[in-house]
Amino acid sequence: MEEKILQTKKNGMAVLLLTLAGYVAAIAAFVLAAFQMELENYILGVPLLISLGFYVGSLTSPYVFYGFVAGLIVGLPLSVRIFLRMMGDINALRAALRDVEE
Repeated sequence: MEEKILQTKKNGMAVLLLTLAGYVAAIAAFVLAAFQMELENYILGVPLLISLGFYVGSLTSPYVFYGFVAGLIVGLPLSVRIFLRMMGDINALRAALRDVEE
């Protein structure tokens, strides 16, 4: 029986630093997206939601990711419909309040 000595590349520190930089960038993007959503600017929320779906899919079985995507496909049109209906009601209330003030 012959012993084999494996020669590996010595780039562990570079991978560690890149991984840590990726975590820091992800946390910064999460905080920035949360602040932007607080200011009612939802443009950064979409990539955050997509990256969250990929993260959840990478941790568990692919069926969880499929469920996440199916939930988005079903939930997004419903939430947009509810939002538009709510905005219509708010605009009607604003018009009624303007009429009362006049």
